[in-house]
Amino acid sequence: MKHTLLVTTLCAGVLACSTATAAAFQHQAGLSLSDNNSYSVSFSPFYAYYFNPVEDSHGPLEMAIFLNQASSVSVRFKQTDYPSSSRYSEDYDWRFYGDFVFDNGLNIGVGLNKSYTNYSAANSIALDVSTPSIDLGYYLDQYRYINFGLSQMESSEDQKMDTFSVSGIYMVPLEQGEFIKFNADFEINDHIRSYWDSKAIDLEMTYYPQHDLGFSAGFAHELFDEQNNSSTYSFGSKYFFNASLYASLNMSMTMQGSENWSNKQTLQVGARF
Repeated sequence: MKHTLLVTTLCAGVLACSTATAAAFQHQAGLSLSDNNSYSVSFSPFYAYYFNPVEDSHGPLEMAIFLNQASSVSVRFKQTDYPSSSRYSEDYDWRFYGDFVFDNGLNIGVGLNKSYTNYSAANSIALDVSTPSIDLGYYLDQYRYINFGLSQMESSEDQKMDTFSVSGIYMVPLEQGEFIKFNADFEINDHIRSYWDSKAIDLEMTYYPQHDLGFSAGFAHELFDEQNNSSTYSFGSKYFFNASLYASLNMSMTMQGSENWSNKQTLQVGARF
């Protein structure tokens, strides 16, 4: 309830301030609230700092950071609460990331994920996970980008998983300021226990009918070596009340095996300043 109240309050603030004047920004902050099939609820505030002012005079407002090829540092926290009938009581996740873009279009990203999961019974740490990552990307031009990533997960239960990924972004300008954006991501997960080995592909298309509005649809499929595969269908929309304040709503449906379905809804509100 307290998470819902906070999101509702921030949404009201966004609507009340929607007449603000547009300007370049160097900060971005916000929060999201996710409900996973009424089984768990996640609350996630985030903040990013951009080393140079980010202009938003060209293209969709959502893509201003990409179009400016902006370097940044960011931090995100996520808390996930489970019902009393669950084996776990809550998860805590921290994400630290530095994204550095050079004049020649080369992009290097360095990140660290830390997560802690607590048991319900004794409120003791059940799992402590660290995942450092590195990304090497390149802007082919203003609208095209490719990235190669590598991460290694290690847990307190001596579990390890290496992940290699390749991803790309392609924006297509249309008439009268419209854009279409394509995202594609492919990854290979190599777990110390082969039961969790998998390959995954994630595809998304976003249509921007105007600079302050976008509609997205996505499909992801994960192919496991020794267990049921999973498929996820997602739909979303993001709207900027002005150049600074925005809100988005995303819905996804995941099926693992033939009968195991789950739904997830995520509301996010944020500000640039």
